[in-house]
Amino acid sequence: MPIEGLRHGPLEFGLGICKGTGSLIKNTVAGAFYSVNKVTGSISASVSLLTMDDDYLEKRRIFMLKRPDHILDGLSQAGHCLYNGFSNGITGVVMHPY
Repeated sequence: MPIEGLRHGPLEFGLGICKGTGSLIKNTVAGAFYSVNKVTGSISASVSLLTMDDDYLEKRRIFMLKRPDHILDGLSQAGHCLYNGFSNGITGVVMHPY
């Protein structure tokens, strides 16, 4: 972008540097979050297989198929998963200690 701006003048050169820097930062952050998402997703899938609970695995598979439509939907799903995880974990330890 700076080279394109340099062809038109110094002001456009500065704007090109700003746009290029913004694009670099945006894509770097997006790539980092994407990588973290994939790593944690893989860990989650692997750990869930350790439960050896077919009912839980089926519920998880169905829930994972639903993709959020927007950020509030995603946050709602995350809160729901977190709540269910803790409640099922605590209930499981109390009800099925073996």
